[in-house]
Amino acid sequence: MTGIYLADDDADGRQALRLLLERQLDFRVVGEAAHAHGLVALVDASQADLVLLDWKLPGGVDAWLLADLHRIAHRPHIIVLGSHPDQKAAAIAAGADAFADKGSTPERLIDAATARDGQ
Repeated sequence: MTGIYLADDDADGRQALRLLLERQLDFRVVGEAAHAHGLVALVDASQADLVLLDWKLPGGVDAWLLADLHRIAHRPHIIVLGSHPDQKAAAIAAGADAFADKGSTPERLIDAATARDGQ
């Protein structure tokens, strides 16, 4: 089972993601955050395999945060979620493993969550 950590300041968006992902047999949401402050420790404590991280998360998402998330011992896969496709290059350059457009279909988000190839 894949443990997923949701980091998005939009509570309704987190709830929708939780419902979408937990309908998949292999996904379980293990934690949620609405701010980048303390996120690395929270993800580490949750033992999440995958982090879905809003590019506009309050507190800032940048290369430093992504590098710190990658230094966690179990190294979770990080998918940055953005509302503009042009954010993809910046997110990947900052260290995201993948990027998913928040406006994409649920199937595309599931595909991004199950992929581990950085596409």
